[in-house]
Amino acid sequence: MRPKYKPLVHREPPTRKTCMAWTSDSWDNLRASFDCTDWTIFTETANSIHELADTVCSYINFCVDTVVPKKTIRVYSNNKPWVTKEIKDVLNRKKLAYKNNNRDEKISVQKELKTVIRKGKDDYRKKIKNYFKNNNMKDVWKGMSLMSGRKRKKEHDLLNCTRQYANDLNNFYARFDCHDLTAEREKRDSKT
Repeated sequence: MRPKYKPLVHREPPTRKTCMAWTSDSWDNLRASFDCTDWTIFTETANSIHELADTVCSYINFCVDTVVPKKTIRVYSNNKPWVTKEIKDVLNRKKLAYKNNNRDEKISVQKELKTVIRKGKDDYRKKIKNYFKNNNMKDVWKGMSLMSGRKRKKEHDLLNCTRQYANDLNNFYARFDCHDLTAEREKRDSKT
């Protein structure tokens, strides 16, 4: 008899994310590319401060894209936000110790895993606390949604909306304009 419950990791396939692999070499290469850049070209050709900011930001993004290597990682649906590469490495060593049935190795790796997990959770707690301290509410809510497992609703695509949808929105918001509230406003103003 099979259980009816199916774990989350089996219900949802892993997603692939592309992220930048920052290393000391990539920092040095990026620094070198910025050092050899003639920044006066940007200020001489820009017509406004907005154009200058846009051009410089685009150039910086171009340099980062060309210098910093990218890697694709798999993110499983049951991954906790505090799980790091270090924790995964210790978990893999624990699996290997169980596979080899090495009792001493099992005990030492379990102790190490316990401390690494505690450190990972503590670091993540400090990170969230720092978001609150710096009043970074976007990242706070993002973290809260991640921890609670809440999915974002699909945002409505306003560029591809139908005429009927636009008319429905217009009717919804226009309902507030059909009442003449000047008498109530004048009455309220005369009392004060």
